[in-house]
Amino acid sequence: LAHDWDDEAMSLAALPLWAELDALHVGSLRDDTFHRPPLSFRPELASASRLSALTMRADDLVALWDRAGLPALVELNVWVLDEAQARALASRRELASIRTLRVAFRCAHDGRSSFEPTLGNVIPASAAAARTFFERARLDALRDLTLVGRSCGYWTREGPGPDTISALLASGALAALRRLRLELMPLGDEGLAPLVHALPTSLRDLELVDVYAKNATAEALAVQPVTAGLERLDLSANRIRSGGLAALAGVPFVALRELDLSGPACQ
Repeated sequence: LAHDWDDEAMSLAALPLWAELDALHVGSLRDDTFHRPPLSFRPELASASRLSALTMRADDLVALWDRAGLPALVELNVWVLDEAQARALASRRELASIRTLRVAFRCAHDGRSSFEPTLGNVIPASAAAARTFFERARLDALRDLTLVGRSCGYWTREGPGPDTISALLASGALAALRRLRLELMPLGDEGLAPLVHALPTSLRDLELVDVYAKNATAEALAVQPVTAGLERLDLSANRIRSGGLAALAGVPFVALRELDLSGPACQ
């Protein structure tokens, strides 16, 4: 469903077709929500719904779970718009069955951008919501996790910052992951360091995209046991220079099938 179809979407909510779908995506987590919040949509679903993949706001998801249960759901893409939503989502026992989780914590905006490379804007409200979520959520089946921030022009990004990494590590969810993607988050080498040193050797896909990583992150990854066993490594849109690239070139990869070390796209 399109991001700007509010009235049309509401008129469609009662149609019977929703019960026949395997996937429903109300927008994309990469939509620009600076000027307009994500579309709210609550389709009429029976308890026998076969939806296995879903994209929607956290408050709408909680309402759907109350109404229909969504027993087949294993892939979830969700916007969290405030700390109360984070708390309500984290309290749901249904999260324990989710295998793929992608979250955009969009609790506030700063909007400042720069004419030169910069770490970006850490949003305290989004950081608090992320911390609340990871402190409370049961993620027993989780194998694939993505956290998405927001672009503020070519040079800048914003969203939850390094505190989110600390909360993720404390949750214990990292240990079972096969895939981890962090995108457009104001982290930098200092914010990424605890994560890099805690990556489990079971990880097969690591994507740290546009998180203001520099040589220190690349050099730290090059000596971690997990890196040699990765099947996919994506460090694109960062600020890694020749020293970091040389360190990664020396890794004895044994399973690598895809590698992306490209810099930020030109504009």
